[in-house]
Amino acid sequence: YIYGGFDSFIVRGFELGQFQYRNGVRIPGLNLDLANVRQVEVLKGPASGLYGRIEPGGLINLVTKRPLEESYYSLEQRFGSFDYYRTQASATGAVNADKSLLYGVDLSYLNSGSFREHSFNDRVFFAPSLTWKPFDNTEANLTVEYLNEDRVYDSGLPATDTGILDVPITRQLDNPGLSDTHEYVLVDFNWSHQFNNAWKIQNGVVSLHSNFDENETYTWGYNPGNRTIGRYAWFGNEQTDLNTVYLNLTGKFDTYGVKHSILAGADYFNQQSLGYGTDNFVDAVNVDHPVYVSNQSLFAQYGNLPLEYFRDRQGGWYNDQENSWYGLYFQDQMAFFDDRLLIMGGGRYDWANVDKAGAYFSDLSTDALQDGQFSPRVGITVRPWQWLAVYGNYMESFGTNNGRSVTGEIFAPQAAKQYEAGIKTEFFDGRLNSTLAYYHLTKTNVVTKLDNSQFDQAVGEARSQGIEFDLSGQLTDDLNLITTYAFTDARVTKDSFAILGNRLPYVPGHSGSVWLKYAFPQAMLQGFSVGAGVYAASEREGNVTNTYRDGAYARLDLFGAYTHKLAGHKLTTQVNLYNVSDSEYYLMRNQSQNLPAEPLTVFGSVRLEY
Repeated sequence: YIYGGFDSFIVRGFELGQFQYRNGVRIPGLNLDLANVRQVEVLKGPASGLYGRIEPGGLINLVTKRPLEESYYSLEQRFGSFDYYRTQASATGAVNADKSLLYGVDLSYLNSGSFREHSFNDRVFFAPSLTWKPFDNTEANLTVEYLNEDRVYDSGLPATDTGILDVPITRQLDNPGLSDTHEYVLVDFNWSHQFNNAWKIQNGVVSLHSNFDENETYTWGYNPGNRTIGRYAWFGNEQTDLNTVYLNLTGKFDTYGVKHSILAGADYFNQQSLGYGTDNFVDAVNVDHPVYVSNQSLFAQYGNLPLEYFRDRQGGWYNDQENSWYGLYFQDQMAFFDDRLLIMGGGRYDWANVDKAGAYFSDLSTDALQDGQFSPRVGITVRPWQWLAVYGNYMESFGTNNGRSVTGEIFAPQAAKQYEAGIKTEFFDGRLNSTLAYYHLTKTNVVTKLDNSQFDQAVGEARSQGIEFDLSGQLTDDLNLITTYAFTDARVTKDSFAILGNRLPYVPGHSGSVWLKYAFPQAMLQGFSVGAGVYAASEREGNVTNTYRDGAYARLDLFGAYTHKLAGHKLTTQVNLYNVSDSEYYLMRNQSQNLPAEPLTVFGSVRLEY
């Protein structure tokens, strides 16, 4: 689904939002570039026992690159449909002869149009890093990231009770000529010391300053009678300062034949946000024949659309908020009978504080919320044979809602409980792995939007339960397989709005994927590889009142690549075809705003590594 124009994610039935974690550190709503990201980790299951204040279904963690001792350089150019161009470069290596000081640099430039009318994205990203190893068992790392991005806000298309409006998916109803600017600077410093083979201490500090200038119109309130939708001018700014500190101690020891792997730590998180926006009705546009001329009496003074008239007008949104959390956590994983039985126990205690002033210029009252909770986490794994493991776990989680009701109150804290049980198998010397899991999640004080409202509501309690199956590995030396399936039953179980039993928004009841990659053997077409993947999902509700939905779809993706040596260096060319089936589906947000997914899109790339 989409939120604020950015892709957001669902994990086990609950909204996760944008990327939330970077190297295990929580950074909410981070709009980052992947130029310096080494891998993306998706953790399904109980994560709050260690990380705190997160959705109970799991988390998405981005792991960034570290400088290497051996010199490595790469330059890549990507290009594709809709005027897509992206240049990316990396360099790393040792600064001195003994390789105690290492450097890394990652940068990218993106300039892209869109299949959507008058939309574009222009982004610059730069991330230098240093690693210092004064001793064999001590390491310090410093990374700085800078991002500057201009992009057009896209409201998407409205929906009716029968589904999303049947108009060309290229149609953009917002006014052309406006764009948002997002800029941030992130500083990440961490160090670690290995006392011996068993004990290690880690400490880190992350600071972020973000500035977001909003210059946009958005659409709201579709009128099916005359097929028009209202357009509003939004001009504002939001600045965020985030600081977080963590300290971890890990160790291993034995007691009476029992192997212990322990983790103990503490963290502190503080986020201060100050934002405002002028929010004014401009006009209503016809969805079939949008005309970007309005208010004829002001047209001569202000041009095509008199947006400057609305830029400095009174009325709109105001937010002055500070969130801070202190957390202590502990975990012990005990291994019995030569690792055939594993028992894990631990938990986390959070102290949370939210101070928030106002929501609108007419209401600048200040209120606060303070709360604390212990979140236990326990689990057991039985491994009777090397190829089979049976596991189960239970966890509780705690999180303070970021939001304010239409009447101005801060929402009560979220709380959740999760039960999970599953089976993991491993065949052919670990070449083929599978997991089958059942989970049951219950979450209270769930916040969502009702009907066509712009305001959040706490709906009471929601439950998500389901079955997940994952299979991945090598079928042969040349053929790799990744396949997934998920049955997700996510519904409202307690409420005050006559929506009991309704499905949670954006969540397909059935979804799955199959991806195959084949690398031609040396005797045939050495260096060539091809792949194909299908992703399918059943229909999804667009809101918690279940008044509209998007139908089931299946999408086919293809790729082909060729790698060979060029003057002793590695050259890779690749072509990706996304949505070959040209399937039409939507990233939903609410009844007024649903963004069409990309149609058939072709991307090419050339990468030189040396």
